[in-house]
Amino acid sequence: MNNIIFGAAGFIGTNLTMKLAENPTDTTTIVDERPEYFAHIKQMNLNNIRFEVTSFTPPPVKYVV
Repeated sequence: MNNIIFGAAGFIGTNLTMKLAENPTDTTTIVDERPEYFAHIKQMNLNNIRFEVTSFTPPPVKYVV
């Protein structure tokens, strides 16, 4: 199974990443804006985790009344 986690550097994201990494057939991609946010996850040397650095902020929404 392929998984993607946005904002994986926090408490919930880190624990979810570790849980998903237990299954060696799964691939998990974690996405965050700044690579230092998931440096602690990289130090765990999990083989089935990919890291992507990108901004995932949605564009502004225009409201029409």
